[in-house]
Amino acid sequence: STQSTWDIDLPKQDKTSNFSYYKVAASTSGGNDVITTFKRLRFNPITLMVKTYDYTFASSEGGAITYYWNGQRKLLLTDIPYATARGCSGWDGMTGRANIDLRDTPFSVKSQFALFGCRPQGHVETPNDYSQLLSSKYLNLYGDGYAGRLTPILDRSRIEDPRGNDHNDEDVNGGWVLQLQWSADMRIEDEIQLGILENFGF
Repeated sequence: STQSTWDIDLPKQDKTSNFSYYKVAASTSGGNDVITTFKRLRFNPITLMVKTYDYTFASSEGGAITYYWNGQRKLLLTDIPYATARGCSGWDGMTGRANIDLRDTPFSVKSQFALFGCRPQGHVETPNDYSQLLSSKYLNLYGDGYAGRLTPILDRSRIEDPRGNDHNDEDVNGGWVLQLQWSADMRIEDEIQLGILENFGF
């Protein structure tokens, strides 16, 4: 049977929440910085998997061209997937940033995160004053490298693994996913909605 795709409304919608950002680095890229902000997320209600590369309810500004270390390829970036912090400044700093803000939704993040690309670096942060519950609903991501990125660990594509010394391992819109889970702070109306899904076999 065909799996349904639903939308998650994101109450926090601005350039400081639910965004992904790529900063142009003079030595390895050209054009303008790219920021993509998300108003809703497309997800599968059966698996609770988000399509992070779906830009139906997203808006982007800027456009960057990133050049690969071996000079054999360049890539035009006009959108950055959700939950993806990517950069191309080498080790100059964590220039790639992203934010996940699922507060006021019945979901939290289940995915772990990993580094991909050429000589990647990055990390995940949560505010120090947040409880363990909120720490899985609000995450700041930082990533960089030489075409490096920090993404959900399930973000793997058929060309993700570098062959030999060739790190041109860009995704081809085939593996961008973020695993969610039902949050412990679900409201009663959320529980009713979950019951409806279960009654329909989800």
